[in-house]
Amino acid sequence: MPIPPLPPLRVRDADSDPNLIPIFELVFSGATITRIGNTGVQVRVDSGAGGTGAPAGIKAITYAADADLTAERILTSGTAITVVTDGTNAYVSLITPVSVSSGGTGVATFTAFGVLYGSGGSALQALAAMSSGQVLVGSSTTTRPHALAAPAAGQYLIGSLGTVGGLAWINTAAAGGGGATTKTLRIPMSFLTVEPNSANAFWATTANDNLNLAGVRYVDSGDGAATWYSIVPQNIAATPAWNLDICSRGLGTTVAGTALVTVEALAVGSGEDLTANALTRVSSAAPLSIFRANTLSFTPMSGGNFDSVVPLVANDLLFVDVVRHGGNAADSVNSVWEITSVLLKIDVTG
Repeated sequence: MPIPPLPPLRVRDADSDPNLIPIFELVFSGATITRIGNTGVQVRVDSGAGGTGAPAGIKAITYAADADLTAERILTSGTAITVVTDGTNAYVSLITPVSVSSGGTGVATFTAFGVLYGSGGSALQALAAMSSGQVLVGSSTTTRPHALAAPAAGQYLIGSLGTVGGLAWINTAAAGGGGATTKTLRIPMSFLTVEPNSANAFWATTANDNLNLAGVRYVDSGDGAATWYSIVPQNIAATPAWNLDICSRGLGTTVAGTALVTVEALAVGSGEDLTANALTRVSSAAPLSIFRANTLSFTPMSGGNFDSVVPLVANDLLFVDVVRHGGNAADSVNSVWEITSVLLKIDVTG
């Protein structure tokens, strides 16, 4: 005999039929689950112990105080957050790194005082905190910004094609790779006087079709002396090396020769009494080469360590006394010798 078909299955809920006996029910220990809407699966978990204590074993966020947990919602993790529970508490934690599309930086680690760079459409990049004196410069449109190394003392920044960032620290020629470069200057000294009561040195001029000259003329007999002075530069190097160049010429001779010269020096502050200080000999009877007769020659002094004998201080007044020993057989100029200028050669920084 065929089995007759079953009548259609009708589903009724407790609201439409209060006498309906449920086939199954969800039971929460110490709590109940209540429908809170007709759309989708919307439930509310209420405390079943007098309104105190959160239901165990769920991840939830509280809308009310702990003592009145009547409206908690079950949470799920998203693209930027995760729900964490330790069995007692549930809380929301950011996923590291938070992506740029979720409003984050995309950077997993970011140290204190670092620098972020990048674009709005991709993860940002992080530069570590820079040291004192470093400068952040652009490299190009396709590479990261570049942090220049910290400069050494006295260096300065210039454009430098071919280097990363197009800038570079320079002026590192001083010892240790830092500080200002030492340069040597030649400074013309001013003529002060010839030795009084001496006929072996005197001021003289020479007329020439091309160039008129004047200077201290030393005769080829006995010793003659004359004095020059200069102000020491303010930017002298530490314990500056100094020496003299002498611009001179021989008169009445057709061959090069050697003048025999002694140099004495005195360095004083501008407010000191010059007559209370004695000059110090820095070069004694040293030969000075005259390269060509009757024309100007620049000759460096030799035969003495000038800076160690007479140390100089910025803004000192330096006096130099030049003595020619014309009567000495080692003086082979064998004619009148004329100094047109004495140059102070000294190390400065810049």
